[in-house]
Amino acid sequence: MAGVKTFADETTLGEWLRAQSPVSVQAIGQITLEFIQWVMAKATPGRWLHNGQREVFFDDTELEVSGKTFEKARVNYEGKLALSWQVLWVGPFLAAQSLGGHAEPSGELLPLLEAARSLWKDQSAYFYADSASSAVKYLEPIAAEGWQWSVSYNKWTTALERQAQQWPEKEWTDKTVLEWKNGEKLEEQYTWIKHQPESASAPILFAVVRSKGEKELFWRYSFVACDRARAGSPKAVFQRHHLKGHKEQLFSEVLSGLDLHHPPCAELLANQMYYAVAALAYNLLVALKLLHLPDERQQCRVKTLIREVMILPGRFVSHARKVVARIYVAPEWLEWWRMAYQQMTPTANVSG
Repeated sequence: MAGVKTFADETTLGEWLRAQSPVSVQAIGQITLEFIQWVMAKATPGRWLHNGQREVFFDDTELEVSGKTFEKARVNYEGKLALSWQVLWVGPFLAAQSLGGHAEPSGELLPLLEAARSLWKDQSAYFYADSASSAVKYLEPIAAEGWQWSVSYNKWTTALERQAQQWPEKEWTDKTVLEWKNGEKLEEQYTWIKHQPESASAPILFAVVRSKGEKELFWRYSFVACDRARAGSPKAVFQRHHLKGHKEQLFSEVLSGLDLHHPPCAELLANQMYYAVAALAYNLLVALKLLHLPDERQQCRVKTLIREVMILPGRFVSHARKVVARIYVAPEWLEWWRMAYQQMTPTANVSG
């Protein structure tokens, strides 16, 4: 049915992965970027933009490996052997990625920004990252992209906390009282602080929130570094930055959906090609959802798409001296399957 006489087995796939080169891995990455641009041009903007903006998110995760033969694997903070997978997302797309023994959790941020810049250049965009990207060597290039941005900042907060503690009351917003755990009340106030970290060429703007429970004597402070031109209110910065949590769930989506928790090969280059192909496969599934599924199906997870669209029970039967494939589709997906298959094969006779 697919026009492929035989599919490769695990041995053949392993040989193919080990035969790759850095150039071929880069080529798959370029194909992925071109495919994403094609989907962006065709998809309904409201399905992947947030308030008309392209959301860009960077994060890394550690892929644990077993045995001492995995090339470039490093001992992580938990004392386990792992490879670092650093990923740049643009909207729902896995736009660029790097797998290796990276010493820093944001070590590949700048190369990935360079690789994927065509996906947001000259467009309205918002960038999120966690505190691993809060060093000046990352913040200044992030700011130079010309987008709105916010980065968690909790590593070098001594000077900021000292300044916040000395900040006059008039510089803080009115107190907001929230319901906290066990019904306890939580007070919050927000303000701006400008601070020039060591080695920074100019002051950086920080949104600050201080909070205190009913039984607490001292304020607790949180900081988010953000853009200076379009920041809005400090509370709005925190509210927007909290959307980063949804972006972090994308890692769980791709790792669980495509079973990518453990690299399959001992050689680093083979694993890099494996994850490059996996990124392309993930984006194909995202494209299927954005371009072909109705609005009520836009929240489908990758596992659901694979189960209900790709892995379907079926059998071959003989009918009128022909071999007929009967595929068993859930009733709620039947009409979609009719339309999709007729688009893929205009001459197909699809019945159900």
